Amino acid sequence: MLFVRTATTEDVEKMMSLDYRIYPKQWHIELEAVKQNFRRGTQLGRVVITEEGIKGYFAHLPLPRDAFEKVLRGELKEGDLANYVLHYDKEKEVYLYSVSFIVDIEDEHRKSYSRALIRDMPYFFGSLAEAGVIIKELGAIVISPDGKRLLESIGYHHDGQMLSYEGEEYPIYRAQVADIVDSINTFTRR
Repeated sequence: MLFVRTATTEDVEKMMSLDYRIYPKQWHIELEAVKQNFRRGTQLGRVVITEEGIKGYFAHLPLPRDAFEKVLRGELKEGDLANYVLHYDKEKEVYLYSVSFIVDIEDEHRKSYSRALIRDMPYFFGSLAEAGVIIKELGAIVISPDGKRLLESIGYHHDGQMLSYEGEEYPIYRAQVADIVDSINTFTRR
């Protein structure tokens, strides 16, 4: 049996263990920096859990526009975002930096974990909207072909912007909540 719930500070070590196993080393963020982000904000992400533990998660950091644009241009590092993470106050307009969408790719049920997280996203965004949060835009740095396929399938688009990082070029993808929800609703009807 699996279920999806809000990620907590207590989940961070297991989430990062999954990250460190799957993402390339140059994209690893120090554990303490991630914990700091979770201490500063609430509802930063969702985890998919089985009786074996955390099998995947997605995380979005709510940022002011300036910090959001700087991280997508490479002028601000992911590990330095704690001072910019916003709380979801009722009047806040936020830009969500999509930090991660990851599942245990070595697990035979990985597709079930991905589906569960994808299906949860409209509920995640809906709960923020009910709390009065206005999400202006979402943005992500794509570091793998699987990430590219996933983001394109759920409504993100690439407008040509690239990030140069450690001698490599990475596409920047952006989205509106309505586009993501529409794409996911289409995806889940398949």
